[in-house]
Amino acid sequence: MSRTKEMMDGEMELYLNAIDMDYADYYQWLETADYVNIVNEDADMALPMYSQYDIDQSLQYAKSCMLLEPSEIDRDIYFKLINEKIFEFLNKEYER
Repeated sequence: MSRTKEMMDGEMELYLNAIDMDYADYYQWLETADYVNIVNEDADMALPMYSQYDIDQSLQYAKSCMLLEPSEIDRDIYFKLINEKIFEFLNKEYER
C-alpha cells in the first residue's frame, strides 16, 4: 500500500510542477511583445471605424445623390438607396 501511495505522491508532485511551469511560462509571455501586440490589436478593434465627421459627410453625399423624393418611391427602397450611397462614400474615402 505504501508503494501505491509513493507513486501517487510522485505523480502529484510532477503534476504540480507542470502547473507551476505553465504559470511561469504564462507570466513570461505577458511580458513579451507578442502579448502587447495582441492587446493593442484588441484595443484598435474597439475604436469606432468612422468618425462623426465621416458619417456626416456620407449622409450629405447620400442626400445630394438622391434625385427622387421618398414619396415618389417605396420608403424601403429609398432607405436602401440612401444606405448604398453612404457605404459607397465611406468605402471610397477609406478604400477598405
